[in-house]
Amino acid sequence: MKGRVGRKKVFTAEQVKAKLLQVPLAQPTTLRSISERTDANKYGRMKHAVEFVGSTLELNDMLQFVHLDEKWFYITKKEPKRECKSKQYITKVMFLCTVARPRYNHTTDSWWDGKIGIWPFVEPVAAQRDSVNRKAGTLETKSITVTKDVYRTFLLDKVLPAIVAKWPYADHTIKLQHDNAGAHATPEDAKLKAALDTYKALGWYMSLAPQPPNSPDTNVLDLGFFAAIQSLQHRKSARTIDELVGHVESAFVEYPLARLNHTLTLQSCLVETLKLFGDNAYKVPHMSKEKEERKGMLPQNVSCPRDVFEAAKVRLDGVSYAKLDCFLAAELEEARCIDELAQALETIALDDDEPDDIMSALCDAGIDPISVEDDE
Repeated sequence: MKGRVGRKKVFTAEQVKAKLLQVPLAQPTTLRSISERTDANKYGRMKHAVEFVGSTLELNDMLQFVHLDEKWFYITKKEPKRECKSKQYITKVMFLCTVARPRYNHTTDSWWDGKIGIWPFVEPVAAQRDSVNRKAGTLETKSITVTKDVYRTFLLDKVLPAIVAKWPYADHTIKLQHDNAGAHATPEDAKLKAALDTYKALGWYMSLAPQPPNSPDTNVLDLGFFAAIQSLQHRKSARTIDELVGHVESAFVEYPLARLNHTLTLQSCLVETLKLFGDNAYKVPHMSKEKEERKGMLPQNVSCPRDVFEAAKVRLDGVSYAKLDCFLAAELEEARCIDELAQALETIALDDDEPDDIMSALCDAGIDPISVEDDE
Protein backbone atom coordinates (compact mmCIF):
# COMPACT_ATOMS: atom_id res chain seq x y z
CA MET A 1 0.00 0.00 0.00
CA LYS A 2 1.34 3.40 -0.96
CA GLY A 3 -0.86 5.23 1.49
CA ARG A 4 -1.80 8.84 0.84
CA VAL A 5 -0.09 10.20 -2.28
CA GLY A 6 -0.23 13.48 -4.16
CA ARG A 7 0.36 17.08 -3.24
CA LYS A 8 0.73 17.92 0.46
CA LYS A 9 -2.10 19.90 2.00
CA VAL A 10 -1.58 23.64 1.97
CA PHE A 11 -4.62 24.38 4.15
CA THR A 12 -6.60 22.03 6.35
CA ALA A 13 -10.30 21.55 5.69
CA GLU A 14 -11.08 23.54 8.82
CA GLN A 15 -8.93 26.48 7.66
CA VAL A 16 -10.54 26.57 4.22
CA LYS A 17 -14.03 26.40 5.68
CA ALA A 18 -13.27 29.20 8.15
CA LYS A 19 -11.98 31.45 5.36
CA LEU A 20 -15.01 30.86 3.17
CA LEU A 21 -17.47 31.43 6.00
CA GLN A 22 -15.88 34.82 6.74
CA VAL A 23 -17.19 36.10 3.39
CA PRO A 24 -20.88 37.15 3.09
CA LEU A 25 -22.89 34.79 0.91
CA ALA A 26 -23.73 37.55 -1.57
CA GLN A 27 -20.10 38.54 -1.99
CA PRO A 28 -17.93 35.61 -3.18
CA THR A 29 -18.87 35.56 -6.85
CA THR A 30 -15.37 34.26 -7.61
CA LEU A 31 -12.89 32.24 -5.62
CA ARG A 32 -10.37 35.07 -5.57
CA SER A 33 -12.87 37.33 -3.80
CA ILE A 34 -12.24 35.49 -0.53
CA SER A 35 -9.04 37.53 -0.16
CA GLU A 36 -10.38 40.29 2.04
CA ARG A 37 -8.58 43.49 2.98
CA THR A 38 -7.00 42.79 6.36
CA ASP A 39 -5.21 45.46 8.39
CA ALA A 40 -1.84 44.16 7.21
CA ASN A 41 -3.05 44.19 3.60
CA LYS A 42 -4.30 47.77 3.92
CA TYR A 43 -1.02 48.74 5.53
CA GLY A 44 0.91 47.27 2.59
CA ARG A 45 -1.23 49.13 0.05
CA MET A 46 -0.97 52.40 1.96
CA LYS A 47 2.79 52.06 2.37
CA HIS A 48 3.10 51.33 -1.35
CA ALA A 49 1.07 54.42 -2.28
CA VAL A 50 2.93 56.75 0.11
CA GLU A 51 6.26 55.79 -1.46
CA PHE A 52 5.13 57.34 -4.76
CA VAL A 53 4.35 60.77 -3.26
CA GLY A 54 7.21 63.26 -3.64
CA SER A 55 8.22 66.23 -1.51
CA THR A 56 6.02 68.55 -3.60
CA LEU A 57 3.08 66.12 -3.21
CA GLU A 58 3.29 65.29 -6.92
CA LEU A 59 3.31 61.57 -7.58
CA ASN A 60 6.31 59.82 -9.08
CA ASP A 61 6.24 59.94 -12.89
CA MET A 62 6.93 56.17 -12.95
CA LEU A 63 9.19 56.50 -15.97
CA GLN A 64 11.53 53.90 -14.47
CA PHE A 65 8.76 51.32 -13.97
CA VAL A 66 7.88 48.45 -16.29
CA HIS A 67 4.55 46.74 -15.56
CA LEU A 68 4.10 43.03 -16.19
CA ASP A 69 0.96 40.92 -15.93
CA GLU A 70 -0.72 37.87 -17.46
CA LYS A 71 -4.14 37.61 -19.02
CA TRP A 72 -6.26 34.89 -20.58
CA PHE A 73 -7.56 35.61 -24.07
CA TYR A 74 -10.40 33.46 -25.42
CA ILE A 75 -11.24 32.59 -29.02
CA THR A 76 -14.86 33.70 -28.59
CA LYS A 77 -16.13 36.90 -26.99
CA LYS A 78 -19.44 35.50 -25.78
CA GLU A 79 -19.54 31.97 -24.54
CA PRO A 80 -22.00 30.02 -26.72
CA LYS A 81 -23.81 26.94 -25.46
CA ARG A 82 -21.20 24.22 -25.40
CA GLU A 83 -21.77 20.48 -25.20
CA CYS A 84 -18.53 19.80 -23.36
CA LYS A 85 -17.97 18.39 -19.93
CA SER A 86 -15.61 21.04 -18.59
CA LYS A 87 -14.71 24.62 -19.38
CA GLN A 88 -11.08 23.56 -19.63
CA TYR A 89 -11.90 22.49 -23.20
CA ILE A 90 -12.74 26.05 -24.29
CA THR A 91 -9.81 27.34 -26.34
CA LYS A 92 -7.86 30.07 -24.59
CA VAL A 93 -4.27 31.27 -24.33
CA MET A 94 -2.50 33.10 -21.54
CA PHE A 95 -0.24 36.00 -22.52
CA LEU A 96 2.48 37.84 -20.64
CA CYS A 97 2.31 41.57 -21.37
CA THR A 98 4.93 44.21 -20.56
CA VAL A 99 4.52 47.98 -20.90
CA ALA A 100 6.03 51.20 -19.58
CA ARG A 101 4.85 54.79 -19.55
CA PRO A 102 4.95 56.44 -23.00
CA ARG A 103 7.44 59.31 -23.30
CA TYR A 104 9.12 61.61 -25.77
CA ASN A 105 12.49 60.35 -26.98
CA HIS A 106 14.72 63.37 -27.59
CA THR A 107 17.38 61.19 -29.22
CA THR A 108 15.07 60.10 -32.04
CA ASP A 109 12.87 63.22 -31.84
CA SER A 110 9.76 61.04 -31.63
CA TRP A 111 7.33 59.51 -29.14
CA TRP A 112 7.97 56.08 -27.67
CA ASP A 113 4.70 54.25 -27.05
CA GLY A 114 5.91 52.25 -24.03
CA LYS A 115 5.02 48.89 -25.59
CA ILE A 116 7.73 46.40 -24.74
CA GLY A 117 6.06 43.16 -25.74
CA ILE A 118 3.30 40.59 -25.42
CA TRP A 119 4.09 36.88 -25.52
CA PRO A 120 1.79 33.83 -25.56
CA PHE A 121 2.45 30.87 -23.31
CA VAL A 122 2.35 28.29 -26.10
CA GLU A 123 4.58 25.66 -27.64
CA PRO A 124 4.52 23.45 -30.76
CA VAL A 125 3.43 19.88 -30.05
CA ALA A 126 3.45 16.97 -32.51
CA ALA A 127 0.02 15.40 -33.09
CA GLN A 128 -0.12 11.90 -31.61
CA ARG A 129 -2.47 10.37 -34.18
CA ASP A 130 -4.10 11.00 -37.57
CA SER A 131 -7.32 12.98 -37.87
CA VAL A 132 -9.40 14.51 -40.65
CA ASN A 133 -7.55 17.80 -40.08
CA ARG A 134 -3.90 16.65 -40.01
CA LYS A 135 -1.60 13.66 -39.98
CA ALA A 136 0.21 12.26 -36.98
CA GLY A 137 3.43 14.14 -36.31
CA THR A 138 2.08 17.48 -37.56
CA LEU A 139 3.14 20.29 -35.25
CA GLU A 140 0.24 22.02 -33.50
CA THR A 141 0.34 25.05 -31.23
CA LYS A 142 -0.78 24.24 -27.68
CA SER A 143 -1.06 26.28 -24.50
CA ILE A 144 1.43 25.52 -21.74
CA THR A 145 1.00 25.65 -17.98
CA VAL A 146 2.68 28.66 -16.40
CA THR A 147 5.03 27.50 -13.66
CA LYS A 148 7.88 29.28 -11.90
CA ASP A 149 10.34 27.80 -14.37
CA VAL A 150 8.24 28.84 -17.37
CA TYR A 151 7.72 32.37 -16.03
CA ARG A 152 11.43 32.75 -15.25
CA THR A 153 12.32 31.54 -18.74
CA PHE A 154 10.03 34.15 -20.29
CA LEU A 155 11.61 36.85 -18.13
CA LEU A 156 15.15 35.85 -19.07
CA ASP A 157 14.60 35.03 -22.76
CA LYS A 158 11.92 37.53 -23.76
CA VAL A 159 11.20 40.35 -21.30
CA LEU A 160 14.71 41.44 -20.29
CA PRO A 161 16.15 41.37 -23.85
CA ALA A 162 13.10 43.30 -25.12
CA ILE A 163 13.58 45.99 -22.46
CA VAL A 164 17.24 46.39 -23.42
CA ALA A 165 16.33 46.57 -27.11
CA LYS A 166 13.49 49.11 -26.75
CA TRP A 167 14.31 51.25 -23.70
CA PRO A 168 14.61 54.88 -24.90
CA TYR A 169 16.47 56.42 -21.96
CA ALA A 170 20.16 56.60 -21.13
CA ASP A 171 19.13 55.99 -17.50
CA HIS A 172 19.02 52.21 -17.27
CA THR A 173 17.64 51.95 -13.73
CA ILE A 174 14.44 49.94 -14.20
CA LYS A 175 11.96 48.37 -11.78
CA LEU A 176 9.89 45.41 -12.95
CA GLN A 177 6.52 45.48 -11.20
CA HIS A 178 4.31 42.41 -11.16
CA ASP A 179 1.81 40.83 -8.79
CA ASN A 180 2.44 38.06 -6.29
CA ALA A 181 1.07 35.10 -8.21
CA GLY A 182 2.46 31.77 -7.10
CA ALA A 183 4.18 31.18 -10.46
CA HIS A 184 6.03 34.49 -10.42
CA ALA A 185 9.75 34.70 -9.79
CA THR A 186 10.78 36.44 -6.57
CA PRO A 187 13.74 38.77 -5.91
CA GLU A 188 15.44 35.83 -4.17
CA ASP A 189 15.34 33.59 -7.27
CA ALA A 190 18.97 32.51 -7.81
CA LYS A 191 18.82 32.19 -11.61
CA LEU A 192 17.07 35.53 -12.00
CA LYS A 193 19.55 37.23 -9.67
CA ALA A 194 22.43 35.85 -11.74
CA ALA A 195 20.86 37.19 -14.95
CA LEU A 196 20.24 40.62 -13.41
CA ASP A 197 23.86 40.72 -12.21
CA THR A 198 24.98 40.03 -15.78
CA TYR A 199 22.88 42.94 -17.07
CA LYS A 200 24.21 45.11 -14.23
CA ALA A 201 27.75 44.54 -15.48
CA LEU A 202 26.56 45.92 -18.82
CA GLY A 203 25.08 49.06 -17.22
CA TRP A 204 21.48 47.89 -16.81
CA TYR A 205 20.24 48.14 -13.21
CA MET A 206 17.02 46.12 -13.24
CA SER A 207 15.20 44.81 -10.17
CA LEU A 208 11.85 43.23 -9.24
CA ALA A 209 9.30 45.41 -7.46
CA PRO A 210 6.34 43.21 -6.40
CA GLN A 211 3.10 45.12 -5.93
CA PRO A 212 1.01 44.68 -2.76
CA PRO A 213 -1.09 41.49 -2.50
CA ASN A 214 -4.64 41.64 -3.90
CA SER A 215 -3.96 44.98 -5.61
CA PRO A 216 -4.63 44.89 -9.37
CA ASP A 217 -5.45 48.61 -9.13
CA THR A 218 -1.72 49.29 -8.72
CA ASN A 219 -0.85 47.94 -12.19
CA VAL A 220 -1.57 49.92 -15.37
CA LEU A 221 -2.36 46.76 -17.33
CA ASP A 222 -5.42 46.12 -15.16
CA LEU A 223 -6.58 49.74 -15.39
CA GLY A 224 -7.85 49.70 -18.95
CA PHE A 225 -5.05 48.39 -21.14
CA PHE A 226 -6.04 44.71 -21.08
CA ALA A 227 -9.71 45.57 -21.60
CA ALA A 228 -8.84 47.71 -24.63
CA ILE A 229 -6.61 45.02 -26.16
CA GLN A 230 -9.32 42.40 -25.65
CA SER A 231 -11.89 44.64 -27.33
CA LEU A 232 -9.65 45.03 -30.38
CA GLN A 233 -8.91 41.30 -30.46
CA HIS A 234 -12.61 40.40 -30.54
CA ARG A 235 -13.15 42.42 -33.72
CA LYS A 236 -11.56 39.53 -35.61
CA SER A 237 -12.74 35.94 -35.51
CA ALA A 238 -10.33 33.11 -34.76
CA ARG A 239 -10.74 29.36 -35.10
CA THR A 240 -7.30 28.18 -34.01
CA ILE A 241 -4.77 29.06 -31.35
CA ASP A 242 -2.42 30.41 -34.03
CA GLU A 243 -5.12 32.79 -35.27
CA LEU A 244 -5.93 33.85 -31.71
CA VAL A 245 -2.26 34.59 -31.01
CA GLY A 246 -2.01 36.59 -34.22
CA HIS A 247 -5.10 38.67 -33.39
CA VAL A 248 -3.89 39.48 -29.87
CA GLU A 249 -0.44 40.46 -31.09
CA SER A 250 -2.00 42.64 -33.81
CA ALA A 251 -4.27 44.32 -31.26
CA PHE A 252 -1.23 45.06 -29.09
CA VAL A 253 0.58 46.67 -32.03
CA GLU A 254 -2.48 48.57 -33.29
CA TYR A 255 -3.49 50.09 -29.95
CA PRO A 256 -3.01 53.85 -30.48
CA LEU A 257 -0.34 55.84 -28.68
CA ALA A 258 -2.83 58.58 -27.80
CA ARG A 259 -4.72 56.19 -25.49
CA LEU A 260 -1.74 54.48 -23.89
CA ASN A 261 -1.12 56.79 -20.95
CA HIS A 262 -2.89 54.90 -18.15
CA THR A 263 -0.29 56.12 -15.64
CA LEU A 264 -2.45 59.08 -14.62
CA THR A 265 -5.28 56.68 -13.79
CA LEU A 266 -2.87 54.59 -11.72
CA GLN A 267 -1.67 57.69 -9.87
CA SER A 268 -5.25 58.72 -9.11
CA CYS A 269 -5.93 55.20 -7.77
CA LEU A 270 -2.96 55.56 -5.42
CA VAL A 271 -4.43 58.82 -4.11
CA GLU A 272 -7.80 57.10 -3.55
CA THR A 273 -5.98 54.32 -1.71
CA LEU A 274 -4.46 56.91 0.65
CA LYS A 275 -7.85 58.55 1.18
CA LEU A 276 -9.26 55.21 2.38
CA PHE A 277 -6.14 54.26 4.36
CA GLY A 278 -5.32 51.31 2.13
CA ASP A 279 -8.81 50.06 1.38
CA ASN A 280 -9.95 49.49 -2.21
CA ALA A 281 -13.63 50.35 -1.75
CA TYR A 282 -13.58 53.15 -4.31
CA LYS A 283 -14.54 53.64 -7.93
CA VAL A 284 -11.69 54.23 -10.36
CA PRO A 285 -11.65 58.01 -10.90
CA HIS A 286 -12.63 59.27 -14.35
CA MET A 287 -10.27 62.09 -15.27
CA SER A 288 -11.61 62.91 -18.77
CA LYS A 289 -8.03 62.68 -20.01
CA GLU A 290 -8.84 63.06 -23.70
CA LYS A 291 -10.98 66.14 -23.04
CA GLU A 292 -8.32 67.73 -20.81
CA GLU A 293 -5.62 66.94 -23.34
CA ARG A 294 -7.56 68.69 -26.12
CA LYS A 295 -7.71 71.75 -23.89
CA GLY A 296 -4.00 71.50 -23.19
CA MET A 297 -4.75 71.12 -19.47
CA LEU A 298 -3.77 67.48 -18.89
CA PRO A 299 -1.21 67.36 -16.07
CA GLN A 300 2.00 65.38 -16.37
CA ASN A 301 1.38 63.79 -12.99
CA VAL A 302 -1.37 63.70 -10.36
CA SER A 303 -0.85 65.58 -7.09
CA CYS A 304 -1.95 64.25 -3.72
CA PRO A 305 -3.89 66.64 -1.44
CA ARG A 306 -1.75 67.58 1.55
CA ASP A 307 -4.39 66.63 4.11
CA VAL A 308 -4.75 63.18 2.53
CA PHE A 309 -1.00 62.58 2.54
CA GLU A 310 -0.52 63.79 6.11
CA ALA A 311 -3.44 61.72 7.40
CA ALA A 312 -2.00 58.62 5.74
CA LYS A 313 1.45 59.33 7.20
CA VAL A 314 -0.04 59.71 10.68
CA ARG A 315 -1.86 56.40 10.26
CA LEU A 316 1.33 54.67 9.12
CA ASP A 317 3.41 56.23 11.91
CA GLY A 318 0.95 54.88 14.45
CA VAL A 319 1.53 51.23 13.66
CA SER A 320 4.32 48.82 14.48
CA TYR A 321 6.21 48.45 11.21
CA ALA A 322 8.00 45.29 12.28
CA LYS A 323 4.79 43.60 13.40
CA LEU A 324 2.75 44.51 10.33
CA ASP A 325 5.62 43.72 7.96
CA CYS A 326 5.66 40.25 9.49
CA PHE A 327 1.89 39.89 9.08
CA LEU A 328 2.11 41.21 5.51
CA ALA A 329 4.79 38.65 4.62
CA ALA A 330 2.54 35.89 5.96
CA GLU A 331 -0.43 37.23 3.96
CA LEU A 332 1.73 37.42 0.86
CA GLU A 333 2.61 33.74 1.17
CA GLU A 334 -1.04 32.91 1.81
CA ALA A 335 -2.07 34.95 -1.24
CA ARG A 336 0.34 32.92 -3.37
CA CYS A 337 -1.18 29.68 -2.07
CA ILE A 338 -4.73 30.92 -2.72
CA ASP A 339 -3.75 31.98 -6.24
CA GLU A 340 -2.36 28.51 -6.95
CA LEU A 341 -5.57 26.98 -5.60
CA ALA A 342 -7.70 29.31 -7.72
CA GLN A 343 -5.80 28.41 -10.88
CA ALA A 344 -6.26 24.72 -10.14
CA LEU A 345 -10.00 25.07 -9.52
CA GLU A 346 -10.55 27.23 -12.61
CA THR A 347 -10.21 24.08 -14.71
CA ILE A 348 -13.22 22.51 -12.98
CA ALA A 349 -16.71 23.16 -14.35
CA LEU A 350 -18.70 22.91 -11.15
CA ASP A 351 -22.05 23.08 -12.92
CA ASP A 352 -21.74 19.91 -14.95
CA ASP A 353 -18.73 17.87 -13.85
CA GLU A 354 -19.23 14.55 -12.13
CA PRO A 355 -18.94 14.78 -8.31
CA ASP A 356 -16.19 12.16 -8.25
CA ASP A 357 -14.16 14.17 -10.78
CA ILE A 358 -14.52 17.30 -8.67
CA MET A 359 -13.46 15.47 -5.52
CA SER A 360 -10.44 14.06 -7.32
CA ALA A 361 -9.45 17.49 -8.66
CA LEU A 362 -9.74 19.03 -5.19
CA CYS A 363 -7.50 16.34 -3.73
CA ASP A 364 -4.97 16.87 -6.52
CA ALA A 365 -4.94 20.58 -5.63
CA GLY A 366 -4.11 19.75 -2.02
CA ILE A 367 -7.52 20.54 -0.50
CA ASP A 368 -9.85 18.25 1.42
CA PRO A 369 -13.41 18.52 -0.03
CA ILE A 370 -15.66 20.25 2.50
CA SER A 371 -19.15 21.65 2.91
CA VAL A 372 -19.63 25.27 3.97
CA GLU A 373 -23.21 24.64 4.99
CA ASP A 374 -24.04 24.98 8.66
CA ASP A 375 -23.79 21.74 10.56
CA GLU A 376 -27.09 20.09 11.24
